[in-house]
Amino acid sequence: MARGKLVNAIEMAARFLSLLPGAESPQATDGRYGFYFPLEISGGIEETTLEIYLRDFEEPEVKRRAAALESMARAVEAVFPRGKVEIKIEKQYANLRRYFKDVPEVLHCLEQAIRETGIEPVHKIIRGGTDGARLSELGVPTPNVFTGGHNYHSRQEWVAVPAMVRAVHTAVNLCRLWAEGGRSG
Repeated sequence: MARGKLVNAIEMAARFLSLLPGAESPQATDGRYGFYFPLEISGGIEETTLEIYLRDFEEPEVKRRAAALESMARAVEAVFPRGKVEIKIEKQYANLRRYFKDVPEVLHCLEQAIRETGIEPVHKIIRGGTDGARLSELGVPTPNVFTGGHNYHSRQEWVAVPAMVRAVHTAVNLCRLWAEGGRSG
């Protein structure tokens, strides 16, 4: 009875996932190379939902990946003509870089706060979301501060206590420096 009628949303979701480029996944990329990150799948035969994060340092690349998702949706619909794939794009956060261009004193204070803990600041890019990005978007420039953590978002995530202590001292130093007028030595 299902022949020519049944459209299995789970099969459609599986087909969609199979179209994501494996070379553009978190486990296949590093540095400044962006990726598609399938985060969650839920649903059943009638309706299935995929949550996929698009990550990149540059806005045009995020837009390119969003357009690619739309193309993948049309390709899946072509294979399942009675099915429908809807893409809903929600911006999560923006690259922090743009928020510090006009207020370099924020980063200078952070560097001084780190130095006062006895370590030299190291600038590194990260490939993930932060509260700082959202706060910066709202007008409070908020850089990322180290935590000393390793293996983020995995069952093996850990942090050394001495690194946590230095991160806390950095935050306290940063508050003091900022309260003193943003002087950074």
